Amino acid sequence: MKLSVPISCTSLTKEDLPKILTAVKACKADRVFICRLGNIYLPGALTDDTLRFLKNAVDTFHTEGIEVGLWIGTLGHGLPLVGDFEEFPKERYTSLTGILGDKPEQGLCPLDETLREDFAAAITKLARLGPDIIMTDDDLRISRGTHYYFGCFCEKHLELFYKETGERIPREELEKKIFAGGPNKYRDAYLKVTAQGLSGFVARMRQAIDTVDSSI
Repeated sequence: MKLSVPISCTSLTKEDLPKILTAVKACKADRVFICRLGNIYLPGALTDDTLRFLKNAVDTFHTEGIEVGLWIGTLGHGLPLVGDFEEFPKERYTSLTGILGDKPEQGLCPLDETLREDFAAAITKLARLGPDIIMTDDDLRISRGTHYYFGCFCEKHLELFYKETGERIPREELEKKIFAGGPNKYRDAYLKVTAQGLSGFVARMRQAIDTVDSSI
């Protein structure tokens, strides 16, 4: 077992980093997870100054024999978290879309190619900082509780679903065909398409990291 300590990146200033390092060593932590990096995929989010700031923190912990993880958000939690005031890029990316056509305030579709490429570019920059681990938050999912009614049933997912079933089903009939009754081909197709979206997103991130260091 390893003891891991989450640390907000905003706490790792030049003045406070030595104090935090002392506290981490005092509690005999094996690893830190630097978190609250924001929406890293947005163009301009990871500035040169931000990357230098993070690199200094990563190197400082490594010098003391402490593993470093970067803890990143991905698709959004449906609603802003406490203290999360970042603008959500509704126009640039495809929003998650519920079975009834409803959309959460925050939530991005993992099939969106622009999101995948922006995220891959950002995670490549983070990999170059030399962390031991890059960990995604639990917003890497396609379900948002009460924020919208399950999904994703955006146009991209629907096209894959139609291809898998060989039928073009009106949106108002999807709920009954997929979620009612026992096992059926519509539910199987929905689960398969959902898995493809998430696994494809993750595979693209893995590919990006491996261009830098496959040991991360």
